[in-house]
Amino acid sequence: MEEVLGRLLLIAFLLIIASLPFNVVMLLWLRRDHPEVFTALGQPHTFGLGRHHHGNADYARFLFLRRHRQLGDARISRMADIQLGLLGIGAGAMLLMLVLILMWRP
Repeated sequence: MEEVLGRLLLIAFLLIIASLPFNVVMLLWLRRDHPEVFTALGQPHTFGLGRHHHGNADYARFLFLRRHRQLGDARISRMADIQLGLLGIGAGAMLLMLVLILMWRP
C-alpha cells in the first residue's frame, strides 16, 4: 500500500509540474496577442521569486471559469484546456491518494 501511495503522489506532482510549461506559453501568448486582457488580469506570471503575484488570482478565475473562450483565439483555448486538464488530473490523483491514506489502516 505504501508503494501505491508513493506512486500516486509522484504522479500527482508530475502532472501539476507538467502544466507549468503550458502556463508559461499561454501567458506569453496572452501578453503578445491580447495585451488588453493581460493587463486586465493584473499581468499574471508563473515564476517570480520575491515578487508580488497580484494578477494570479484573476488569471485563475479566467482559466477556471472558462472565460478564455470569449477571446476567440483557438491557441489560447487549447493551452487553457490542456493546462486545466493536467491540473484537474493531478488534483484528482492527490484526492485519490488522500482517500487511500484515510482508508488505509496498518
